[in-house]
Amino acid sequence: MSFLGDMITNVAVKRFLNLNPSHCKDPARIIGGGHLPPFQVPQGYERLEYSFGGFKSFLLKKQGGKAKNCVYLIHGGAFIAGLSSMYYQMGMTLIDALGCDVYYIDYRLAPEYVYPCALEDTRTGWAHLQSLGYLPENTALLGDSAGGNLVLALLLSLRDAGRPMPACGVCFSAWADMAANGASYIANYGKDPMFGDPTAVYSDELKERLLHSEIYSYAEGADRKDPYLSPVYGDYHGFVPMYFVNSADEILLSDAQTICEKLRACGTEAVHDICPGLFHAFPIFYFLPEAKEYMRRACDFMARFI
Repeated sequence: MSFLGDMITNVAVKRFLNLNPSHCKDPARIIGGGHLPPFQVPQGYERLEYSFGGFKSFLLKKQGGKAKNCVYLIHGGAFIAGLSSMYYQMGMTLIDALGCDVYYIDYRLAPEYVYPCALEDTRTGWAHLQSLGYLPENTALLGDSAGGNLVLALLLSLRDAGRPMPACGVCFSAWADMAANGASYIANYGKDPMFGDPTAVYSDELKERLLHSEIYSYAEGADRKDPYLSPVYGDYHGFVPMYFVNSADEILLSDAQTICEKLRACGTEAVHDICPGLFHAFPIFYFLPEAKEYMRRACDFMARFI
């Protein structure tokens, strides 16, 4: 782990970004990005805005041009936090590395809008992206955390509906099990610097508190094993090539491990990089050396398909 990665993990994340309900009373404020400076579009680039009534979408691209390929970037934030400037910084990296345009949606948020609202907005965004002239075979999906959930759920729903699918998908710390049943929820509960609690032993009581906390509010009242809500329970035949990244210490590690096993069993390429140390969704922290490395790997993967 780099010096900066160690400092961010063990000082900033553990002290100020821990979202465990035993310690955090206002997760939306912490992860909402309101403390970040607004994104300033650099000279030579432009950001177009589209409105759908209930939410907005944005297209980030080189000024005056239109790339053939596009990355549909679906932001994370536990379904309770909106699109922040960090994702535009990621978009700049994608544009420079892939020569692509980058499309975003700022989907409706829980607890006001629960499942399936975010997925419905993601589907609307996918249809709009195609109406802008980007072909599915020239498009990749990328999402972190809740955005990774939506990447997988969108792919499952497109396949089930017999609709054209994108060329590939990338998930950083995909949050794919809203029932929290994976092995890493137990094994990493005391180690995860963002969602864990080193002072407690994981128990059924703690699990229930977690499942009914604000960070799980998107799933309230729904069947938590519905594959469109918890993609870990999905069937992965007829899928697209996928690239996953996780921290070795995060509670969501087994979500990606289970999905990769299913993909490979169906004969689909599934690459899973597990980084020692660090924390949930670390690749979106674009200033970290490790984030730069795993974003480079993600771009190399997507460049093979779009």
